[in-house]
Amino acid sequence: MMKRKSTLLALFLALAFILAPAAASADMKPNEGYEPQSRESLMRALEKAKKGNEYVKLIDSGKLEEAVKVMHQLYPESKIDARAMAQRGTISMTFYRQERYYYCCPAACRSVLSARMSYPPSQQGLAFDLGTTTNGTNFGDNIPYAINKNIPYTVGSGYELLWMYDSATVLNNIRMDIDAGFGVVANGTSYASGNGFHMEGYPQETIWHYVALYGYGNGGVYICDPASGRSGYESVSPKYWLGNNSFIRFIQNRGIIW
Repeated sequence: MMKRKSTLLALFLALAFILAPAAASADMKPNEGYEPQSRESLMRALEKAKKGNEYVKLIDSGKLEEAVKVMHQLYPESKIDARAMAQRGTISMTFYRQERYYYCCPAACRSVLSARMSYPPSQQGLAFDLGTTTNGTNFGDNIPYAINKNIPYTVGSGYELLWMYDSATVLNNIRMDIDAGFGVVANGTSYASGNGFHMEGYPQETIWHYVALYGYGNGGVYICDPASGRSGYESVSPKYWLGNNSFIRFIQNRGIIW
């Protein structure tokens, strides 16, 4: 077990320090970078991810009450109904179109916060907390910081940042967060067709982009996309379903904040 944990830690550190950003988009021209994840943040993320895997294993084994106990270690204030969790579905989330071409992260964070509060902070206010510039928003500890700062009350361990390293772990933790009533921010990349994963309705070029997740089911995740309706993204729906395989390809160079 110690050997496996050390291997995961080494992999996370390598991802946090080695992965580099690339490219741009027609409407959303910023090239979002990344910030090295702090060791403290990394250790919290690993521990939370472990709980997510444990939670899903219990849920899938029909051990609902035990799963609730695991979840309460992370979300002590959540009012969780084991039977409702077993149904798996979506949470209420408001769509916000990004107000500026480089505001996809502030808009996605605002949507995530809308699942927990009636009047989430403005995109401009969140952009300040996130350190967003005309180059976009870096993928790093700045994002969970901004969400946790603005969430209306303390929720256990709070949001953390998880680099994409294991698809099962990422999907398990999305399930846990949604079941607890919390949205997820995801950062991914859409490439021109033939050069990698291409998100349907996106321009034929490389685009780094943030979206919010408000549910899962039917072998996929439910996305709230702040690019919808902007120039070049007119055919992108505000909310849509994306299969798990496609979603993992989308976030393979970044990850989630959950």
